[in-house]
Amino acid sequence: MCRLAAETLPFCQVDSYELEQKTVSYSIYTVAHFRRKFPDAALVLLVGSDMFLSFCSWYRWQDILRNVALGVVSREADDQAALRRQQAFLMQYGKIFLCESPVYPISSTKIRENCKNAVDFSCYLPKKVVQYIISHDLYQSRQEFLSGKGGDSL
Repeated sequence: MCRLAAETLPFCQVDSYELEQKTVSYSIYTVAHFRRKFPDAALVLLVGSDMFLSFCSWYRWQDILRNVALGVVSREADDQAALRRQQAFLMQYGKIFLCESPVYPISSTKIRENCKNAVDFSCYLPKKVVQYIISHDLYQSRQEFLSGKGGDSL
């Protein structure tokens, strides 16, 4: 699905490192992989505001910040004050960038819930990704989308 989503974005590249691991995939391991692969690059780990606000609970979060900057995208219209407080605290450990962009109040959890409950989720994903989810019956998706009964038809 990542490859389908990125195929129209020439600046994106999909890496299967996490899929190939035989153990729990902690973010620090992925960060270390990319640090080895691109030792001199300025790496940025993009996270939603929900993940950013709980970042200090992540496994080896200080090590993550020693190796990459965090780019934070807000998912709530009223979370700016909390994001700035968290940024001020975490800046002592590394670089934190709050992305100035329109709020995008969606998460993978919400997309899976919509899919499971036959609520239209097609506006959140590229068309080919939506088709893949439906054709492979992922997340207990319903076929109503294909017939146009579950919202906008594809």
